[in-house]
Amino acid sequence: MICGSGIKNARYLMGILCGAVILTALPISTVQAKANQEVKPAYSLMQVVETLSQEFSGEIQSIELKQSEGSGSTYVAYVLEGGQRFQVTFGESGINIMPLGATSVTTSNVLSNESINVERAATEKTILDSGRDALNQGRNILSNVGNLLTSRITEERAREIALAETGGGVVTKSELNRENGIMVYEIDIVNGDMAYEINVGVNDSKIYKNKSRMVTSVSKGINMNDANVISAERAKEIAIQRARGGVVEECKLKTHRGVLVYEIELINNGVEYEVRIDATTGAITEFEID
Repeated sequence: MICGSGIKNARYLMGILCGAVILTALPISTVQAKANQEVKPAYSLMQVVETLSQEFSGEIQSIELKQSEGSGSTYVAYVLEGGQRFQVTFGESGINIMPLGATSVTTSNVLSNESINVERAATEKTILDSGRDALNQGRNILSNVGNLLTSRITEERAREIALAETGGGVVTKSELNRENGIMVYEIDIVNGDMAYEINVGVNDSKIYKNKSRMVTSVSKGINMNDANVISAERAKEIAIQRARGGVVEECKLKTHRGVLVYEIELINNGVEYEVRIDATTGAITEFEID
């Protein structure tokens, strides 16, 4: 039996019933037709609802499946329209509409254990709608993730952007990292005697950081033009030769334990080296691999 609201919502009700079968939320399979599987009704439940929605605009009070031995199964519907109550029978002989007169009978008088309550169906519709909303939200999330993935630049592209920012040079380091909540490629570049730290946005290709410094520096109070001191370029050559190649990221002339030295940091094939060279003799006094 179906009980509940207006015919104008009947088409929604049909959708609910179909959805309920899919979700197995409503026990539609337990309608009384189960009791007599040998004799099927002349009309399906959906045909009954469709017909009622066409013939009436009032309130469906109930739809009940009745069984009788030898004569098959019959759907009997009770409809209230304009204060008039109608009994509509759907049987093998066709559809019969019988006016019952004005009535104040409530739907609770005709409910049975085998009925399908429209309020419960409405609840199931709410659940179904919520499920659809959640599914749509999930699709939107997946779509956004897909857009992010397709808009992400490659590390190679990030290097190109960084090199364009520095006017060329050699990339000594490139890695993916999160900076202030933003995914960026952190790229170190040496161009001539300038060292750069460039951050390129993964998802928007923007430059989020551009920090530069001189590769070669001299500690305060030291005269780099002293005739007894080898040039910074010569010190770099010595360090690169010792590391069997690479790019110098920092070269600093300073005093170490009373001796003038060049402290050089360079990188070769991703390996970082620290070399200390006597600034007067050019001898390597310390060589470390990080």
